[in-house]
Amino acid sequence: FRFDQADFNNPLLSSGLETQTGGTTGQSTNIKVPLEYILQNTVYGVHASSLYGIPGKRVIVWLPVLPALEGFFFNLRFGVAGNTPVKWYSQVDGRRIKPSGIDRLKTATTIRMSRFYGIRMPKPEYVDIDRTDRIAHWMDRNLNGGSGYAVVTYASSAFRLVMEAKKRGLG
Repeated sequence: FRFDQADFNNPLLSSGLETQTGGTTGQSTNIKVPLEYILQNTVYGVHASSLYGIPGKRVIVWLPVLPALEGFFFNLRFGVAGNTPVKWYSQVDGRRIKPSGIDRLKTATTIRMSRFYGIRMPKPEYVDIDRTDRIAHWMDRNLNGGSGYAVVTYASSAFRLVMEAKKRGLG
């Protein structure tokens, strides 16, 4: 059998977010993530969040921007669940890896549209992985007697953030 990438596109899918796989194990592939999937997955996310005590905590997403889908996905998921993230940081250094024009347009349009529907999705802020102290300091300055933050990120980034906060005596 011989297949092309297009052979795996589902023509029955409604509109969705077109993005690409990361290409970790091979060539990057274009995919469409239906908006229904994000909405349906939110139900599971709300339940999983409650297991970790996230409801009631302000959320920070520290995941890349498009073409990586994770940052987008978690911002929308928490927004739909009624706990819109207060910050969106991205490990992608905008000076080295610039998202394509279409990906920047998708990000800007989604942020505007989410706000139109009452979800104040934050704009992504690029923070170099070597400047984790910026995130730790922001969190420390903005606790305001709150119950802390839930940070959605990769394990290695979470470790860096915790170590940075400890090193600086924050939180």
